[in-house]
Amino acid sequence: MKGELYLMPTIRKHDRKRPWKKPATRAKNSPGDGVRRFKPSGAPSLGWEGRPSGSDMDPRLKTAAWRKAREAILADDPLCPICAHQGRATAAAEVDHIEPRASAPERFFDRLNLWGLCRACHFIKTRMEWAGATHTERDEWIDAVTHAKKPKQ
Repeated sequence: MKGELYLMPTIRKHDRKRPWKKPATRAKNSPGDGVRRFKPSGAPSLGWEGRPSGSDMDPRLKTAAWRKAREAILADDPLCPICAHQGRATAAAEVDHIEPRASAPERFFDRLNLWGLCRACHFIKTRMEWAGATHTERDEWIDAVTHAKKPKQ
């Protein structure tokens, strides 16, 4: 035994601390079977119903002008206005167009058309837009998302 090398069995990373638990799902919106889906390009696919989003749809989101506008909006409005309307202080993490980019491309960099939202409110607003909701004013979106958003218990 002395001098012999004993190799420990390989244990997958998720099994090391809690071997009785099943593996965690890789992404927030991935299917529950734990299998990751990939685009034809090899990039991981999110569960956004196959819809292209962000810079896949609009390359202007990769420009320096957009980064500067985004930083300025988040510096001016650091809190999510929808959460503030509900009495919660949540940091704004994403910049959203009040009128969607597709319907008002000329207002892409218009500061009056941009606002900072938290991830949860931005997700709800985006889903409402996909479902056909059209509001052109900030207050209309605040009311619509507030009614769609369930308060945390």
